[in-house]
Amino acid sequence: MCNWVGPLLISCLGFSTTDVLCDIAIHRAPDRKKDDDVDIDAEKSVLDRDSQEYIIEEEGTFTAIQDITISTIVSIVAVLIFSAVVSMETAEEIWAGSVMTNPENSYSLMMVMLSGVFCYVSYLATLKAYETSSCTVIIPLFQVASVVVLFGTFFQKQLQGKPWIKHPKDLISYSLMLIGGLYPATGGDLKKLIKPAFWNQSFVRLAILAEVSYGIYNMLIASAESDEDIDDETLTMRFMIFRHSETFLLSRLVFILSYFAMFASSVNFRTEVYKLRTAPRRSIIASVLSELSVQTAYFCSTFAYQCYYQISVVNAAETALNNLFTLAIAYVLKKFFNLGRVDSLRNIPVKITAFVIITFGLLMATD
Repeated sequence: MCNWVGPLLISCLGFSTTDVLCDIAIHRAPDRKKDDDVDIDAEKSVLDRDSQEYIIEEEGTFTAIQDITISTIVSIVAVLIFSAVVSMETAEEIWAGSVMTNPENSYSLMMVMLSGVFCYVSYLATLKAYETSSCTVIIPLFQVASVVVLFGTFFQKQLQGKPWIKHPKDLISYSLMLIGGLYPATGGDLKKLIKPAFWNQSFVRLAILAEVSYGIYNMLIASAESDEDIDDETLTMRFMIFRHSETFLLSRLVFILSYFAMFASSVNFRTEVYKLRTAPRRSIIASVLSELSVQTAYFCSTFAYQCYYQISVVNAAETALNNLFTLAIAYVLKKFFNLGRVDSLRNIPVKITAFVIITFGLLMATD
């Protein structure tokens, strides 16, 4: 099996855990824009906040800006840890491939730094979407943006002089994972995707912005892949760990700087941050746990995206698996612990069908 699948599975599990925890933590308010033609599952995601389906009933609220504040604090700790990991490396052959110290890797350095900005935009947009909808509705929408990644890589590969699609089965695999990812979002009826009212909802637009930004983030990370050739197998493994740690470190550093840039430039942003002192304790705990999970997910995803030639296939697989894992975790929490929303217990046959489609597509990609 391809060496990108293991890190991808860990990454998806981490993102899914984060999605469910964010869904628990963030206060949800009704979406102001409603329409009679909106998908019934999407409509359920914007129920009145007093509904018993909501699990946040404590006094006070917890917003996306407060969540990303905790994310930034956790990111600072992660940067310190990975700085120590990178600084422990002593082999000159490995440091020769560093994007920080080798001037020949200035292009890779620029791509990695820029990726941090898109990572920040993606995560903030995702958290804002959670303010008006549930993760089980939002996550399937992420598959739409993988189309942008697919065609975006065409121009990237042309500039790099590398093949866009090596095998026709890769396109078939991509298509299966795209369909499988969207299937639960439509309740098994893909025709619902052509209804304008569905796409006019604020959380839908935020979800697409989040995933397009995440797709660009992954494209930038993949373009920073090292061509350094190290003969020693032991050093090769050490170099992979070093390079991915370095990539993660730099990207998170820019993520942190992006947060402070918004903090300094927006009064409303600062006001939300100051209200964190009165936020529900349960929400803060869920947010901290979600951030620990997402840091692991982002680190593992850099392995997957740098180990396969066509990142749109990896992106489609990641979104599809993330969707299935999120649905499964949400189902277990609601079924056995009464945490989450009733929607998690619905459309089980549709979700199983989606799992079969996605599994078949993933097997084709790894054959």
